[in-house]
Amino acid sequence: MSLPATGIIGALIGLAFGLFQFALTQRIIGRMLRRAAHVEQPGPEAVAKVERLMTPIRYALLAAALIAYPLVGYVVGAPYATQSR
Repeated sequence: MSLPATGIIGALIGLAFGLFQFALTQRIIGRMLRRAAHVEQPGPEAVAKVERLMTPIRYALLAAALIAYPLVGYVVGAPYATQSR
């Protein structure tokens, strides 16, 4: 069983999109947290609590970028292999 080239291309496009989205989201979240920290001047324990709360969100975004987007890209791209023949 060989994988269709269009499915692999779709998966690579999904991976690229997912990694771009992950990097962009991390940058936006980091900027928002820094801006809020600058305005409110929280203590170290508050910053640690926010970082603890953000860890599962970061893992979920990374899992989506590495697994979900490539999988969707493959599923969307694979049918085009049968249509192009």
